[in-house]
Amino acid sequence: MTGKIDKKVIKQSLCNWKFWLLVPFNIFYSLEAVIGRNFGVYLKAYGYSVSDRNTLPATASIVTIFSLIIYSYISDRTVKYGRGWWIGLVLIWATLPNAVLAFWPNSNAIRVAAFLINGTTYVTPIFYAWVADICSVGHMDTTQRAFITGCITGGWYA
Repeated sequence: MTGKIDKKVIKQSLCNWKFWLLVPFNIFYSLEAVIGRNFGVYLKAYGYSVSDRNTLPATASIVTIFSLIIYSYISDRTVKYGRGWWIGLVLIWATLPNAVLAFWPNSNAIRVAAFLINGTTYVTPIFYAWVADICSVGHMDTTQRAFITGCITGGWYA
């Protein structure tokens, strides 16, 4: 093994079911998670003060920190059942704040609460741990895992 990502590694990765499960899964997850980044824009559009536009999104980040610690702990304790199930449960939960933000009528308080609740849907570190779990099983070598992880990360930015 050379440790380089060449045409052979790319071909083997593209022919592997893990690539076609993990990369699209993360892209769809990214579409859900990105909505929380619009919180400051929303607050400005609805006339919140500069102080509130700084404080409320920071509060959402604090919510993310605490929920991610809890999710990571539970994920590590239940890893024998697979992290994918835990990530799936969080993403099902994510439909609540996203549905409120997409379809709720003019109720500012409920939409602000939905932005804050959206902070509980961040599971990217658990996702990458799941990728490491999946890609270390079987005959996948480190270069294929690196290529798949790179595609996952690139998909987030695309």
